[in-house]
Amino acid sequence: MNKILIICAIIAQVAIAGQNYGTVNGQTITSEDVRMIIGKPIDLNMLPKKDKDKILDQIVKKKLLTSMAIKSGVTNKTKFKEAIKVLKENLALEYWMQKELSTINITTADMKSFYDKNRKSFTQKAVLKASHILLKTKAKAQELIATINKSSNKFEKFKTLAKTHSTGPSGKSGGDLGWFEPKDMVPAFSKAAIKLTKGTYTKSPVKTQFGFHIIYLEDKKSKGTASFEDSKEKVAEILKQKKLMDKIDQKVVKLQKSANIKLK
Repeated sequence: MNKILIICAIIAQVAIAGQNYGTVNGQTITSEDVRMIIGKPIDLNMLPKKDKDKILDQIVKKKLLTSMAIKSGVTNKTKFKEAIKVLKENLALEYWMQKELSTINITTADMKSFYDKNRKSFTQKAVLKASHILLKTKAKAQELIATINKSSNKFEKFKTLAKTHSTGPSGKSGGDLGWFEPKDMVPAFSKAAIKLTKGTYTKSPVKTQFGFHIIYLEDKKSKGTASFEDSKEKVAEILKQKKLMDKIDQKVVKLQKSANIKLK
């Protein structure tokens, strides 16, 4: 059952929206290609250019080699077809479990009870929730900061300016970067964001290798025990997986009773 637990944990992860980083012979380079290379979903546009280029280079080489391998005819070989059959069986099990998991409901009372009994297990790292506007020049950043300063609703003005002026990929969503650990951002950006208090923004442009940023800090959480509200999603997933395992165990018992099993 350990393998099933691992599969369930993978299925439970929320996939990030697909990114388009270019094409190779017409094939789009997406966030899934990035995940296959580095093991986790990440927005390459938030990395230093040399790191982004290195990862993209690996993806390009992989796509070229994969295309060559397919054209070579290996997909017609018996061993390849056998491997596909095994993969199909494993995927069928994974998707069936995903379907079963989606039907399981957990009450708030169950979650609260589990959280209270295991409170010490729910820890959180120091994280920040911020938005930013990325601009090419310091002068433009200063101009927008002056506009925000004059606004009565500074955050709404900030989001509007992000949508109309930001050159970063988060601009279309008002500059929203979501929750992140300071170490996930380039040092200059993190240093400036950490200094802010909730509901404030940088009064001077923050320079990084990407350009000039205006950062708005929406919220921050200190390292320590996570609150019930912040732990609800994780608690629900744990309880859902436990119920799924119980359900699977019951099904296995029934299947074994009617199955023709011969072991050597």
